[in-house]
Amino acid sequence: QLIWFSFLVSLVVALTVFLFGESGRPGGVLGNPNFLSAYLLLNFFLALYFLQIYWRERQIIWIGFLTGGLILQLLVIFLAQTRGVFLGLGAGLLLVVWLWLWRQKKLFAQLFLMVILIIGGVFWQTRDLSFWRNLPGLDRFSKVELQSALPRLNAWSASWRGFKDKPFLGWGWENFNKVANKYYDPKLGRERGGDLFFSKPHSILIEYLVSGGVLLLIAFLILTAAYFYESKSFLLWGWWLAYLISNLFSFDSFGTYLMLVLVLAMVDFKFKNHGQ
Repeated sequence: QLIWFSFLVSLVVALTVFLFGESGRPGGVLGNPNFLSAYLLLNFFLALYFLQIYWRERQIIWIGFLTGGLILQLLVIFLAQTRGVFLGLGAGLLLVVWLWLWRQKKLFAQLFLMVILIIGGVFWQTRDLSFWRNLPGLDRFSKVELQSALPRLNAWSASWRGFKDKPFLGWGWENFNKVANKYYDPKLGRERGGDLFFSKPHSILIEYLVSGGVLLLIAFLILTAAYFYESKSFLLWGWWLAYLISNLFSFDSFGTYLMLVLVLAMVDFKFKNHGQ
């Protein structure tokens, strides 16, 4: 019931985007397009998980309701145009489809992977064409430039140096500002026309290394292994990959933390009570 309530709340959050009538990339009630799209992304995969359950049971009403919710969430995700979330969405869906094809016939899975790699390569080589710039979502990837990535690369460089200072226990949670201040590069601010400051390294794996050192990262990897062992579902595996990929270029917000705790609790509960 709590998971269902979470899904309903996500639909309300998505609807507020249209009620507020925001221009540009909407942030909705979460106030930030990155936070909004990441939150809806995790609810999207959760809805897919329940959709396949109701599909097997042929419950038409619930199938229609979930399908409508999925379309709404997907629409807002594309309006928010967050590159990391797009990558998470694509990676999660590709993993689910590939695993399903692998179960059916390994040759199909191999051909599918080959086609995806070819399409990805063609897009990257032709990303400057006007055709891609007119497609929602893909136009954001056609505008990728090294100059725009410099602040994040600088934050990651500072993170690595800070990690080497305290590799085992890290600097403590929410202390990245100390690392950023210690290893701040003033040349970057002059090149960008102003000072730049990061309170987060914009990557959860790097944040774990800085905050808790290698021990915290190992703990996260153990949690990941336990999740895959207990979930035993292609769609839930896709959920985790979407969460991880989208946050490789960002950081957890209240919405993603909430979904992480709810899904971990659901998976553990189902495993302990049903073994599935």
